[in-house]
Amino acid sequence: EFVHAPSSTMSRSGSDMWGDNMTPDLSKSSYVKHKILSTKLALKIEVIRGIEMPQMDSVGIAETEGCDAFVVLRYADVEQYRTEMQQETYTPEWNEEFVLPLERLSATTPLVLQVWDGDDERDEMIGQCMINFYDIPRGTREERWCTITPEGYKATRAVRAKTENTNAGQVLLGLTLDWAHEFEMEAVDDAAKKEENTL
Repeated sequence: EFVHAPSSTMSRSGSDMWGDNMTPDLSKSSYVKHKILSTKLALKIEVIRGIEMPQMDSVGIAETEGCDAFVVLRYADVEQYRTEMQQETYTPEWNEEFVLPLERLSATTPLVLQVWDGDDERDEMIGQCMINFYDIPRGTREERWCTITPEGYKATRAVRAKTENTNAGQVLLGLTLDWAHEFEMEAVDDAAKKEENTL
């Protein structure tokens, strides 16, 4: 299932948002005072929390135990990042942040978010969602609820046992599309602030 940006942004073309040469105007950015680390695009992904995760444990396990959920982020058929596992919950809280470098924007290459259930013997996929992000205006942060479509027999069976909906839960993301150097300078500033606070 594709999760689209609000309709007000869908009419914007790539050239409207980024310019014809896909190169930032250095004269208009504050970072010219610093060393330029990168002029490529990047997507900052905040994996915030999930709700309505299915019961993935065997029948007989207390309902309060839920599932041991973690998120895998894939792009261009490659796993890029994964979150920590949140154990025995229907409402996992991850609050983790990742920055994905991009060679180019593509309307046909979505970000794939997968939710997995951790297991001592073998992890099992709960489901996934595909997210188009190429039309996000540069420098704008958007929050999106991603509806997880169940994958595999066990997850499908678990979803059928739910009474309130027919999906495998939802995950809240924060998405920001910008030049990579903006995120790099943000990380430098955050590190400097943390160092100041420890003095």
